[in-house]
Amino acid sequence: MLKIYTNKNKINNNKETIEHINAFFDIEIKHNKLTNEMMQYMDKFDNAKIVSNNIIITPFGVCNLKNLSAGTKTIILMLYFKDKFNFDVTSCGPNILIDAFKIADKFNISLVLRHTDIPFDIECDSLFVDDEAITDGFIIDNILKGVGSYV
Repeated sequence: MLKIYTNKNKINNNKETIEHINAFFDIEIKHNKLTNEMMQYMDKFDNAKIVSNNIIITPFGVCNLKNLSAGTKTIILMLYFKDKFNFDVTSCGPNILIDAFKIADKFNISLVLRHTDIPFDIECDSLFVDDEAITDGFIIDNILKGVGSYV
């Protein structure tokens, strides 16, 4: 079940919402916490590979984990803390949102999204926006266009 909220205050599950993805990632995630799945996402979205410790190589050169994109950091945090937090995915682009939605659906993670750049090809068992079940295309189209109370 995919649960998207337009404001963290609408979430009712007693979990903290991580809003400052970059800062939280930079404090919490080190190379030894990365799984193969997380490294595959690093490669998929940022074309980044671990070379040693916190050092990665990207098309832009050698840097560290702090230089990953906010979207990639979000995916890694969602996988690492899947049972502990909700996540604000507002900084993620549509390419990242597709995978973020799949992960959130699989692990029942609530997401905050404060824009309407939602990918059309959402794959989930059921979709809820601000705890309202979304069952028809008209409502989804309105969400995408920013019509109604969803934005």
